[in-house]
Amino acid sequence: MATERVKVIITGDNRTKKSFKEAERGLGKLNSKAKMLGKSLLGPLGVVAGFAGVVRGISSSIKAFQVQEKAMARLNATTGNVLKSFKGFEEGTEEFNRELKRSTDLLTEQARALQKVTQFSDEEIISAQALAGTFALDAEAIAQLTPRLLDMAASLEKAGGTSADLESITIAIGKSMTMGVGALSRYGVVISDTARDAFQLADEQGKLNIITQELDKNFAGIAETVGATASGQMKQMSNAFGDMQEIIGGLLVDALLPLVTTLTDWLQNESNLQQLSNLVSGFIELGKGLFWIASVVAPAFTGAFRGIMAVLKPLGEQIAKIILAWEKLSNLISKSPLGSTLRFMKQDILGGIGTGIGTAFGLQGFDSGGIVGGPVGAPRLAMVHGGETILPTHKRGGGGIVVHINNPVLLDDTMVTAMQEQISRMLRRDLRV
Repeated sequence: MATERVKVIITGDNRTKKSFKEAERGLGKLNSKAKMLGKSLLGPLGVVAGFAGVVRGISSSIKAFQVQEKAMARLNATTGNVLKSFKGFEEGTEEFNRELKRSTDLLTEQARALQKVTQFSDEEIISAQALAGTFALDAEAIAQLTPRLLDMAASLEKAGGTSADLESITIAIGKSMTMGVGALSRYGVVISDTARDAFQLADEQGKLNIITQELDKNFAGIAETVGATASGQMKQMSNAFGDMQEIIGGLLVDALLPLVTTLTDWLQNESNLQQLSNLVSGFIELGKGLFWIASVVAPAFTGAFRGIMAVLKPLGEQIAKIILAWEKLSNLISKSPLGSTLRFMKQDILGGIGTGIGTAFGLQGFDSGGIVGGPVGAPRLAMVHGGETILPTHKRGGGGIVVHINNPVLLDDTMVTAMQEQISRMLRRDLRV
């Protein structure tokens, strides 16, 4: 008797090599797009960097102008005080204003000239000149002392390049005019006993001459010598750039001053400040509410969710065990002599249990296939079985089943049709797609 065999072969295309090629092409496209994205971002990033540079330039220019402006204000104030208190000028008169302008012009022109040959900026020099004026020195006396101040500061510069405090040196020299030249000894200034005795007997101009002579003996020409070095010339260039920033900063301040004045007036109005305070308080209360939600409500919801998951996880494990037990029972039923009868009972029982579980927990079962309910792409809970294959909608189809029939006996059409129906029933029963 010839043995008939039905061989069912499920085949699928080997797309591994094709997938690698597609991945390689995809990476190439991704690389090209990344380069295009980088180029497209260069423009906006350049604009942002340029804008940030402009903001920094504006800020540094305004700051440079403010430093210069404050130094000039101090010089005008101290020079005016000397003219009123020690030179007999009356403030507000034409003679006072003319002398004040002459004195300040003398000192500022000297500061600009010294900036070009030393490493000190004009605003540093003007600030020291203004401080010297607090010791009742007029413009001529200050002009006589200024180069010595710079020489002394340059000589006391540390090896690491840290400059000496020009203002501290100015105070020491100013004190020496009233307290004696001994005040300079802490800076290493060597003064002979003869000079000390002469200083005690000299008038104001004589004391000034003695101090300048003693300072020249110790420090003469050092500031200009240091300024002639490469580092000194670099500092001079930086100082010149600072002067340009001062000019730009002055123009910017003139443009912004009306806005600053208006804003200052608005801030000085108590009713406006009260409105601003109420607005800030409102934002604070809003922040407190958001913080309470983040710190109290959110953790509560998180804890509740964790509690639900703690219950569902063991419940799911038990349901899986029940289904596994029924599957084992199903295999026993299929192999029993009463297979066809018990098979229907198994289907009814398992179907009832699956339906009950699905109804109780809102889970859709797929023991007989089907489509997940709800909107396409929306997440849904479902009950699946071991061995089932879950395919997304867009991946359904493809592949195929090849049936090889090895039979030396010729079959007529009736036998072929019957065999096709039998194979279809077997596939529908045993295969799950």
